[in-house]
Parts: sequence; C-alpha cells; structure tokens
Amino acid sequence: MKILSILSVLKLCVFLAFTEVVTAEPQLPDTIVLHIELRGDDSLEHMRAHDQVMMKKTAEYLRQQLNQKTSLRVLSDEKSIAAISKAESIFNLQQCNGCELELARQLETRFVVVPWLFRMSILVQTMYIEVRDAEQDKVITHIGRNFRGNTDDAWQHAVDSLIRDLSLQYSPAEAL
Repeated sequence: MKILSILSVLKLCVFLAFTEVVTAEPQLPDTIVLHIELRGDDSLEHMRAHDQVMMKKTAEYLRQQLNQKTSLRVLSDEKSIAAISKAESIFNLQQCNGCELELARQLETRFVVVPWLFRMSILVQTMYIEVRDAEQDKVITHIGRNFRGNTDDAWQHAVDSLIRDLSLQYSPAEAL
C-alpha cells in the first residue's frame, strides 16, 4: 500500500511539473537596445551614409542575437523603437546621466543595452556593449571587442563575440 501511495505522489509531482512548464507564460520583454553610436574618428565625409546603414543593420542584428542567445528579452515593436528614436533625437541617451534608465522605466523594461563603436581608423574599431539596470540605477556589464574591417561580416563577428560573453552571464536557460 505504501508503494502505491508513493507512486501516486510521484505521478502527481511529474504531472504538476509538466503542467507548470506547459502553462508557463512567455517571458515579457525586459530590455531596450539603444541605437549604435559612432565615436572616435568619424571625419570621413564619404563614409557617413555607409556608417549609418551599418549601425542600423548591426543594431537590428544585436537585438535578434540578444533574444536568441541570452535570457534578455528585447522590446522590438515599432512603437517602442519609435520612442527610442524620438528620445535619441532629443538626448544623447548613451551619455545623458540616467535619461536612458528613465526611458526604460517608461517602456516598462528593466535593462538598457547601450552599444557603441569606437573607431580608431577605417579598419581598426572597437565595439562596446553596456547593460544598465533601471531598477538599480547602475551599469551591470561592460564589455568590448576590437575588430578589423568595415564590412557586414566584421561588424557581425564583433556582435557575435560580444553575445558569446553576454550569454555566459545571461544564459537563456536561467532567469535573471
């Protein structure tokens, strides 16, 4: 009789565990990603249009990779992207002493990913990412990667390298 009741309890535990997994709500977006800012040598007039295209494509790629390879869930609907763009047209969100955190709170997210590119020359660049916590008002991660080249592949390789480091801290298998 004891074996039967132990088996019943085990079956109930397995059922409840499975039910919790199946009925778990999808994780709500908790992160905004600012547009990439170019710092350093931006004096080459003929490259400005190319730089704008590269920064836009790379920011979108960064959002996708954060969603796919980390536990950070990026807010990426058109309305939120428009709010970020509008705020960036008024303020330099990457260096405004906390206004990016206020924007995150307004959009009901916890984290702000702040990416920027520092260009030493046309071919030598460093891409940085900071993760800032709007609840704690502080930077919680700051990483950078040097890379060479000014092509889609070079920029994506830099993002992939940064994401590998972030995924160690924010793995999809564990919640923050």
